[in-house]
Amino acid sequence: PKPQNPLKLTSILYLLRNKQMELVIVNGASNISKRLIEALVKNGKYNRVRLLDFKPYHQHVYAFQRELSQKGVIVDKRITTNGQALDIALEGADKVVYVTHDYTSLVACKNNFLIGTAKLAKKHGVKNLVAVCPIEHNLAYTETEGKTWVEVRQEAELSALNENKNLTILNTDLVYSDKPTHLIHYIAQKVAKGSIAAPFLSDATFRPISSDDVASAVAHKLLKGGHGSFALRGEKELTIK
Repeated sequence: PKPQNPLKLTSILYLLRNKQMELVIVNGASNISKRLIEALVKNGKYNRVRLLDFKPYHQHVYAFQRELSQKGVIVDKRITTNGQALDIALEGADKVVYVTHDYTSLVACKNNFLIGTAKLAKKHGVKNLVAVCPIEHNLAYTETEGKTWVEVRQEAELSALNENKNLTILNTDLVYSDKPTHLIHYIAQKVAKGSIAAPFLSDATFRPISSDDVASAVAHKLLKGGHGSFALRGEKELTIK
């Protein structure tokens, strides 16, 4: 047999060692998204992040990009304000993480955005799609007669699951990390403005979960795949009191 060219073999081994493992994250500019990215790139599995978001050019995103760059992680920011932009941005993606685009706002468009992402991920042949979404409460107005916000949201998640058999939805309780989120201050502002009903908070219970635990669940589903909806909640039950 013809002897192998040692130079060629060396080049192939170099390319394999330095292959760019890319993490694609939809709505990647939020605090939760950034904590997930930090955890997922920590072990060196991903050395490139494709960060898709409505507003990827905020100052805090540039600061985050610089932090990752110092660790050898390349960040490719892309603006995705509509379906067409998301379609283009998902081209070539293998594994995708979707995070609800605004965790603290209850807006109807996030239902359509989840379903649209599921459809486009299927179109592009994405192997594993993991969606990190909040556990919802009946705090929002809905135009669907006779249905609560939670019911409308559940229908949207079911629709997304029906559209894509490689989709896993992880519904999280409140997520915390070792970095400040100003959550209590934000909640107080919302109550003062009437966006959140004070009686709801007096009765509501939460089981907060660490962003590291959420990242571990996401990493597992990106690796193993799956289909269905799962709740991520901490062990300790707390109230706002």
